[in-house]
Amino acid sequence: PNNPAGARLAATIALSRGNRASAMDYLTTYLRKSPADAGVLALLGKVYAEMGKPAQALEQFQKASTLAPNDVPLQAMVAASKIDAGARNEGIEQLENLFATEGGETAAGPPLVLSELRAGHADKAAEVAEKLVAEKPDIEAYQVLLGMARAAQKNFPAAEKIFEAIVKRSPDSAPARNNLAQVYVAAGRVEDAKKTYQDFLSRKPNDPTAFL
Repeated sequence: PNNPAGARLAATIALSRGNRASAMDYLTTYLRKSPADAGVLALLGKVYAEMGKPAQALEQFQKASTLAPNDVPLQAMVAASKIDAGARNEGIEQLENLFATEGGETAAGPPLVLSELRAGHADKAAEVAEKLVAEKPDIEAYQVLLGMARAAQKNFPAAEKIFEAIVKRSPDSAPARNNLAQVYVAAGRVEDAKKTYQDFLSRKPNDPTAFL
């Protein structure tokens, strides 16, 4: 009962089944009876975040970060949670500082891009995404972030090129098709967007996302 790995594993299984209440029960029960554990607190923070409770999520992430002050991914969770809780400027600044540290790009980069996009800072988002892609060009998630930033900059040809390449590599990926189609729509190329979904339906005729 004092092993935090058991509580984390049970909670993870519950989450995979969509049972957040059970996951929270496993984690809070452990925390009531045993010494605090950064991993348990961080997972509890994620549960709160999924439940749309950013203030409670931030509290757990901060507690976890206190126990593991050198954990950069955990610090990135704290920063992202601050943004969700309403402290946007403070959270973005913390992510920017983490991104500038050695080893902080992977943890802080993606949430920083998304946060800058939500804040309407398309150029800043693009700058961060460019650095991520330059560092690791083979990671598709970074390419997606750059494509989103280019679309936010209204540089639709560049965004189309990125998402077209992703679709070519992963033609059966619904998210890839959706990203490309959304850029076509934003660029006023509605027929190309329709064709993107129609081509996908020819490969996967029962995909609900394409019908939507």
